[in-house]
Amino acid sequence: MTDIKTFLNSKDIAEHWRKTGFVCTPVQAAYIIWQSHEKSLREKHEAWKELMETTPDCPFAEGRRKECMVRRGIPEALTDSLHAFLRAYMALEDRTLERFYREEANYCLRVSLLPRIKL
Repeated sequence: MTDIKTFLNSKDIAEHWRKTGFVCTPVQAAYIIWQSHEKSLREKHEAWKELMETTPDCPFAEGRRKECMVRRGIPEALTDSLHAFLRAYMALEDRTLERFYREEANYCLRVSLLPRIKL
């Protein structure tokens, strides 16, 4: 199985986890994979797929967090299943990349690196 500690952005925390034998929950592991600054999208997708194959499914969000996600338009079925959420998220990323690399006439992609400022 993939060592989730290799996805941590802090070598010190990874070393501390190794020393203490800390083991994450599947939801924590999925979040750590998502937050990794060093791993490629392909590596993240591979790690999520392995996570889904090696851990039982569990709720992705519960309580207030679930209410907020549903209120923002995320289907309740995705909050009830980490595996379903990860599959949907990976599909979204794949579609986004496909659109980014698509070569079409009269097609322009605008990317803004500036934060939005509310006045």
